[in-house]
Amino acid sequence: MRYFWLLLLCLCLRQPCWSDSRVVEEATRWLWVRESGRNAGREVEMFQRSVGLRAGDPWCAAFVSYVLDAARATEPRVRSGLAQKFIVKGSVPAKQVAKGYRQVEPGWLVVWKRGDTYGGHVGIVVRWSGSSGETVEGNVREGKEEGVFRKRRAITNLHEFRITHFTKVELD
Repeated sequence: MRYFWLLLLCLCLRQPCWSDSRVVEEATRWLWVRESGRNAGREVEMFQRSVGLRAGDPWCAAFVSYVLDAARATEPRVRSGLAQKFIVKGSVPAKQVAKGYRQVEPGWLVVWKRGDTYGGHVGIVVRWSGSSGETVEGNVREGKEEGVFRKRRAITNLHEFRITHFTKVELD
């Protein structure tokens, strides 16, 4: 019985479960990045170049691509400057997650879509439960600054700009 309590104590003292994901760890390394100018700055332009974008281009998907490469992710194989490209075969519709049919793990990708256009947004799940969770995203605003931030997000059908899918990330 004393070993049970020792095990329980060790589990309680352990870091939160999201720290086990190399993808989340890599994404949080960049939380200090801020834009200097519109969609510009040394690190922002490094993310953009990693997928062939130019300075000034939207960079959320470039950030995700950079993080996936740095974490040695094998799936999804996509590396793109376009968020919608991260909806791949096997991506989970947000409705299934919101209804509790599917679970999302730390390190998965969350993908937004703008209406019926190719426009959207992509971020990295830190933790998710039901219809809401915490993410790390690039090319987002917090107050007057734009950069890489933690965000609280929710699945909703009420907006033109909405979460539509989650994509599992696999590491080597």
